Amino acid sequence: MTKGFGGRQPWLRLGALRAGSASPATSRSRRLDGIRGLAALGVLVYHCIYFTGFWTRLYWRSRTAGTFVATSGNFCVTVFFALSGFLLFREFLGRILFDEDAAPTKRYILRRFLRIYPAYWVALAAFVVLIGANRLHGSVFGLITLTERNLNHTAGFPGIPVTWTLFIEVAFYVFLPIAAAVLTRVCRWKPLRTRVRLVIGSLVALSAFSLVWIFLVDDFASNDLRLKQNLPTYLIWFAAGMGLAVVHCCHQRGFFVAERISRLAKHPWWCWSGAFVLILGLAGMKSPPAISESTVQMQVRLAALAIAAFLMILPLVLPSQPSRIHEVVGSRLLAWVGLVSYGLYLWHVIVISKLTELPAFKATFTGSILLLMVTLPISLLLGWISFRLIEKPAMSLAPIRPANPDA
Repeated sequence: MTKGFGGRQPWLRLGALRAGSASPATSRSRRLDGIRGLAALGVLVYHCIYFTGFWTRLYWRSRTAGTFVATSGNFCVTVFFALSGFLLFREFLGRILFDEDAAPTKRYILRRFLRIYPAYWVALAAFVVLIGANRLHGSVFGLITLTERNLNHTAGFPGIPVTWTLFIEVAFYVFLPIAAAVLTRVCRWKPLRTRVRLVIGSLVALSAFSLVWIFLVDDFASNDLRLKQNLPTYLIWFAAGMGLAVVHCCHQRGFFVAERISRLAKHPWWCWSGAFVLILGLAGMKSPPAISESTVQMQVRLAALAIAAFLMILPLVLPSQPSRIHEVVGSRLLAWVGLVSYGLYLWHVIVISKLTELPAFKATFTGSILLLMVTLPISLLLGWISFRLIEKPAMSLAPIRPANPDA
């Protein structure tokens, strides 16, 4: 085991190790399921506005309102990526920081595969049958393996439109154990204080790399979507969640990293208000994400949304004062939505694509609300069926790591 901290540090302090604090939770977190459910519902609401065509009309009437709606939808994806970074990086931090036994890489790979692919393949087949293969915009091999983004430089959204995020998720799944192995080797034999600094410094470097990558790609290869819409661009969002994992992992073991962050977590309304202000500030740029924004605006957007996601998740993973936010996010209903959110995410665009073929769903506010009222229950039902009949049986084939039941 590594040595404890010595001396006083303004950003890093040794706290009293509480009884049982070294043992990570072995049950799912309702709050994390709840925030995942909120993000999934946010994406669904945005797509109901977008796919009717009402978003375009809204944007041209009020660019600030249109940009706010688009940025809010984009923020929901940021939450997904940050949650992935938080939950999955925890699996490796015990080894990196505390020399604990690591989960076998084979188990990690198997669980990631079973979590993503079976339910995705069923949804992909349904899209072909219900919507048509001509709407997929990609090769069979690339779509089945979720590598199409690495092969196709022209299609903005290959496959099911929302699965552009899955291409990036899968790339992150591959990247993470490699990065963790490098960090483990670099941190070996070093004191805990140095290890934490190295890990945090690495996450800052990843975030900086993401912003530099955006500048380079936008300047020299802006037409190549393989470079522009892939993992390096969005590493900063994953890094936000990975930073949360460092704070959470150390806090569980009694080591308080960045005491000011721990204090901030005790005030969830401050955290969520800060996240909302950042999103509202981005709306002031009046440039919708990935449509008409400049390179600098894209960099600002990605960085601001990463900070906003960090602030929103922070009070849900560290001890904080009970609040209405915790009651709502941790409610049984939202936790259930989070549990079935992957199926909801996969299927809601298929449902929307079929419904918008009907004349009732026009490019108006009323048409968008009507589409939402019909899409939501159908998508929730399909999400539940996907979870019960595909995802849960598939995940039962891989052993669970007690420290990380949410992943």
